[in-house]
This record gives sequence, C-alpha cells and structure tokens, in this order.
Amino acid sequence: MLNKEYEDIKEILLSYNIKPTRHKIKVLKFLMENRIHPTVDEIYKGVKDKAPTISRTTIYNIVNSLAEKGLVKLLKIDASRTRCDIWLKPHAHFKCTSCGKIYDIELDDTTLKNIVNNIDPKFMIQDIDITIEGKCVNCTKGFLNQRET
Repeated sequence: MLNKEYEDIKEILLSYNIKPTRHKIKVLKFLMENRIHPTVDEIYKGVKDKAPTISRTTIYNIVNSLAEKGLVKLLKIDASRTRCDIWLKPHAHFKCTSCGKIYDIELDDTTLKNIVNNIDPKFMIQDIDITIEGKCVNCTKGFLNQRET
C-alpha cells in the first residue's frame, strides 16, 4: 500500500475516533475500492492475501465497529446476509433478483423530502432504507433479446 494512501485512510479512521490498526486500514481500503456492498466473507476473500493473519471474526468485529462509529452502514437487503455500504449519503438500492448484485441509486433532495413528508409526523424517523428489486440491465439483456425474435 502506498504510504500516502495508508496515511489518508488512517486519517479517515482517526476522524471517526477509530484506532487505525493494520487490519482496519486494509478493510476500509477494500470497502473504498469495492463499492459492491460486500458481505464479511467477500471482504475476507478480498483482503486475506494482503493480510494473511486476518480472520472472518476480526473482519466482523471491524465492520461492526466501523458501523457503530458511523463510517459504514450495515444493510440487511436479504435475510441471510449483512452487507456493508461505504456510501453514507442517503440513497436507495436496486437488488437484481437474478444475479444478486446490488446497485446504488442516488436520491435527490426533492425525492427524500417527498418520502419524509408522506410519513405521519407522529413517527420519529431514524433511518430510511429503500430497496427496489428486479432484474438488472445485464440480466435483462437475454430477456430483451428473446422478446425481439
């Protein structure tokens, strides 16, 4: 890892009052470079070659500590796995029901205000989590090609 890159990630961790250990730096670097909403297993596969002493348990603990400090968000898009999201700006997700890939969908301020304004003011909003399911463009290519013939 480049020294500048290491120092930048270290500074990000420190700005969230997180002690910058070697493993935390590797995990955060992976999340920043791979905005795929990875599971702990996917993070493990992505960092184990560069951090052979890291375990899934260590990654699980790191991810939870990053989430507790607000540096990542944990997503429960499907019932079986928790995923990590490094993009903290309010946004929605599109989950492909064929390939399982998850895409970020940016929400503009007007859309967010409309959502909030349609919620009973007696409710206290703590988080907004919107997931849209369907088939992604890669998985619909075959379907669209079949319809055209």
